[in-house]
Amino acid sequence: MTKQLLNRDVMDSDENTPLLSSNAPFGPAAQFPSIHVASRHVAALDVNQIRFEDIVNGFVFEDHPTQVSFALAVLLHLRKKKKEIHPSDDLYGLWLAHKANLRDVDTLENLLTDIWTLFLAEYRSVRDIQTALWTSFLVQDDGENGNMDTRRVVDFLAEPDSPDSLLSHPLISAVIERVWIHGTKNEDPRIAGLLTRYDALSTPRAIHFIDWLAHITFLVFLFHYLLYPIEQPHTSGGWSWYQYGPREVSLVLLALSFGIHSRSFVNISALLVPISFLTSLPSAPHPESFSFIFLQWAAFLQPLGLNFPHPPSHLFLFQHRRSLPLAVLINRALSRILYPVSLFFFPLLLLATYLLSLSLADAFLRNSFQDVMPPPLETRFTFLCFFVTVLVLLLASISVLAISTSPAHNSVDLWDRYSTDVGRSARKISANVVSSYSTSYIFPPPFNLIHIVVVWIPRKVATLSGYHYPILEILERVVWRIFVGPLTAFVAFLLWRPRWLSRTASL
Repeated sequence: MTKQLLNRDVMDSDENTPLLSSNAPFGPAAQFPSIHVASRHVAALDVNQIRFEDIVNGFVFEDHPTQVSFALAVLLHLRKKKKEIHPSDDLYGLWLAHKANLRDVDTLENLLTDIWTLFLAEYRSVRDIQTALWTSFLVQDDGENGNMDTRRVVDFLAEPDSPDSLLSHPLISAVIERVWIHGTKNEDPRIAGLLTRYDALSTPRAIHFIDWLAHITFLVFLFHYLLYPIEQPHTSGGWSWYQYGPREVSLVLLALSFGIHSRSFVNISALLVPISFLTSLPSAPHPESFSFIFLQWAAFLQPLGLNFPHPPSHLFLFQHRRSLPLAVLINRALSRILYPVSLFFFPLLLLATYLLSLSLADAFLRNSFQDVMPPPLETRFTFLCFFVTVLVLLLASISVLAISTSPAHNSVDLWDRYSTDVGRSARKISANVVSSYSTSYIFPPPFNLIHIVVVWIPRKVATLSGYHYPILEILERVVWRIFVGPLTAFVAFLLWRPRWLSRTASL
């Protein structure tokens, strides 16, 4: 009950200036010391003798939450370095070093917990906690030379081997969920303008929804192409005379924007579509060509990828603590059962697929509408395999839930209702998606193609030439506000009424 009230209070709490909500990162990072400078000093000390003052002394910070954020980031960076394994021919020495590093990791995790506990010893506002988790720091101390890689505490917590003691803290879980819904906050009264409120509509939840909607649109075009592929022109040129239309161009552009957006199963599998069109040049994929197989695989893998607990997915459209634990439980169980079984039966599965394709060589399921061309046999076979796969996954999921450990009814935390291990994995997935979508001025697909042409390429050229043009940062904001901002505003007003609008209307 205490954790539920805590989540509700943090989600409903607001600062005195609700109109100043913004997704701009706490910073800027360039005004703070780099993580590498402090970690290099701390690494020279014995781990058992590291204190909070050893990390922050000698640096100037604007407030205590920023100090705590920097200390946590440095210790998490040092912990990550301690967990790295460096290959060596001296196996005994490697074993001793590994044992020592594990002890150091435990000591660093205890120090992280102590710093966070002392930070919460007195009242902290939502703003203070967000500052401690979302302040950006340069990783290296050569940011002026073009290395502008930054890290936040939430970025470390989103990693697979992050410390569970911090990520499982109810305040951290509640603030991460709050940022997902409302974005981060910037309460400087000097920037309380219309553009600030306009940018504030770009919450992580809204950006993810646009990303997910782009994948759904891609699936609609892909399924339409499989159901109604191109027809062979009645010309002597045959397939080479086919002209690409809006459907084909949209498929290729969306797939390319997914492929360069992030490395995930659903985005990488989308690249099968441009591969299919590329291998069919100067024509387009058609059922009689080998390149059509790539489209079939893409149509098979895309819906499955959207159902995994990785963004984008419909799972993140609901409360994370309700949807993610079940998804993690089923995903883990299926990966432990279906993956080895599929490898074991792969030869038989391959033979059965080949025999099935031979048996379905003649037309079946004839279309009752004579004036509409029936879908090709290859498309029917793809959808048949997809249906059978979904049916198997559904039955396997039911079996897994039936034989797995029953939910812990005595747990008041929804994250841990199946097990603490599942809850930890679900929290890390939630932190990862919030961290990914909570940076400023994100260009989701397909708008990232515009960002590459207008901003990324000029910025790379400037970096390689040794120059830094601040005008590119202004250009990035302007391009975002022209192309992405209107869509995020429409999504925010259509699906989630902005908090500052509700407050304004009630005045």
